[in-house]
Amino acid sequence: LNIRFAGQYPAIMAAVAMASSSTSLRGKKLNGVGGIPLEFDDVSYEEDVLRNPYSLKHWWWYLEFKTKAPQQFRYTIFERAVKNLPGSYKLWFKYLTERSFNCRN
Repeated sequence: LNIRFAGQYPAIMAAVAMASSSTSLRGKKLNGVGGIPLEFDDVSYEEDVLRNPYSLKHWWWYLEFKTKAPQQFRYTIFERAVKNLPGSYKLWFKYLTERSFNCRN
């Protein structure tokens, strides 16, 4: 696990480290970002985006995996992604489309 990103997301890093060291956590909730818990299955995606924060495909795969997650959790992932990839029109378009759709409903 790449430690240089530890300062950016300490809660995620702690959850990833805890999950990596124990296999008995399957099905349990881990402390996540913004008070929204991470699930054990999220750990591999979090590791990928922490290792490759400037890779659109890793962020995209994570968002595709979390399609049924609560809106606030998806918005947090989107905001982290556009912070690292501010020039990605594909990411911005998907984020703004989802936000505007949820505002209308």
